Amino acid sequence: HIPRHKWEDLLGDFKRAEECAQRNGFLAEKMAASAVLHLVMRVQEYMGNSFLVQGKQIPGSIIKALTYVEKHYKRRLTLDEIASESGMSKYYFCRLFQKVTGATVLEYIRNIRLRRVHDMLLHTEDTLEAIAGETGFASAADLARVFKKVYGAAPREFRKQYRNLCGKVIERK
Repeated sequence: HIPRHKWEDLLGDFKRAEECAQRNGFLAEKMAASAVLHLVMRVQEYMGNSFLVQGKQIPGSIIKALTYVEKHYKRRLTLDEIASESGMSKYYFCRLFQKVTGATVLEYIRNIRLRRVHDMLLHTEDTLEAIAGETGFASAADLARVFKKVYGAAPREFRKQYRNLCGKVIERK
């Protein structure tokens, strides 16, 4: 039993995950995985239960860290800060985090930021400078470098290709 507004949040997250799963293109798989992880984290936040992934329980300390990063990705995060939030030493935290998630802490933060960049490129007219500031990148150049390295296209090129295909910015729901 959860309040109606929380149920609506979960339903919205589920719909976003479903939409991402139906997309094609070079970002589709990463977007779908990120959307599903966001949904799982929201369920955990609202329900307060532990989770099993592939038959293995995810430690509560890792869930705390994932939730913390999701809420604070816009600012400069340190490993010490995230490890402290999870209640572990940074060395043990790093090993456990990678074992559980399959990604390093920095890779995870980068993917959270890139998910938001992708959304802003499609749904806003914001400049790369504004998007970089909103998503925790040090500068537009830093954002462009990381985006191109991960996805093989510059953010402006991605936005332009999308607009050429669709002819407009997609309105957020």
